[in-house]
Amino acid sequence: MEILAIISLCIVYWIIGMGGFVYWWTKELDLTTKNVPLFIVAGVLGPGSWIIGYLIHGRNDYKTKIIFKKR
Repeated sequence: MEILAIISLCIVYWIIGMGGFVYWWTKELDLTTKNVPLFIVAGVLGPGSWIIGYLIHGRNDYKTKIIFKKR
């Protein structure tokens, strides 16, 4: 019975990671078949993919700063 619980937790962990990847990736980009390796890695990262996705796609403050003004 406990092996079934461990397998279930692993599946849930992987699904959470894939869900985070899809959520954050599709904020800016289309999900294509060439993104499948990233999709699998995000599943392995589990809830960490939500944090990494937020750091990459969630913050907009770094995109709006002007470094050099045009002349």
